Amino acid sequence: MSKNTFIDKGVVGFEVNKQAEDEEFKFTTPTVVASIRGTEGFIEHNDIDTTSTIFLNTGSATFQTLSGEEGTIGSGNTLKVKKDGSYSLSSSTAEDSTRFKSSKSTTTKQVIIRTKDGDIKIEYLQDK
Repeated sequence: MSKNTFIDKGVVGFEVNKQAEDEEFKFTTPTVVASIRGTEGFIEHNDIDTTSTIFLNTGSATFQTLSGEEGTIGSGNTLKVKKDGSYSLSSSTAEDSTRFKSSKSTTTKQVIIRTKDGDIKIEYLQDK
């Protein structure tokens, strides 16, 4: 089963449980696609300068920019992708960690979608 969340604007804090071998969880922005497995962090897309940022607190993720560049990001790192597809990967800063913590200071809501193959639970965060 493949799950994909498109982020056009704003910040989303996430904690994605380890996926089964045949499952995939992706975040897509206008500049990058990230495949997540057993990972915690945040992803942000700034629609003003069209830059995407991915911060990983734990775990790892693979990514592909819309220009075709591919790579891996691990915990304690931050990826920034510009609109032309160029990117930089660096050690996370204290500001990144603070943004991650604030992305989790929200109320968790849940939606359950029932399908013939089973239930899909989607948890999302709502500002308090």
